[in-house]
Amino acid sequence: MEEKLAFSGLKLNLRCMRILGTMFLDPGAGLLQYRIHRVYMRMAILLPFLFIGQQLINIYQVRRTREK
Repeated sequence: MEEKLAFSGLKLNLRCMRILGTMFLDPGAGLLQYRIHRVYMRMAILLPFLFIGQQLINIYQVRRTREK
């Protein structure tokens, strides 16, 4: 079966997105690999929000101490 050229140009991008946790795995992946990847995807999304929240709290505390 011929490989579609439009899809072959996206293979590298999809692979990178799967590694970074922003894209789902292939349907043929094993159950354990699928579950680990789902946890990794959630962590990849959650950690930047936690970091931003921590920085906002820090900014608020520094502002408050400067006002006193």
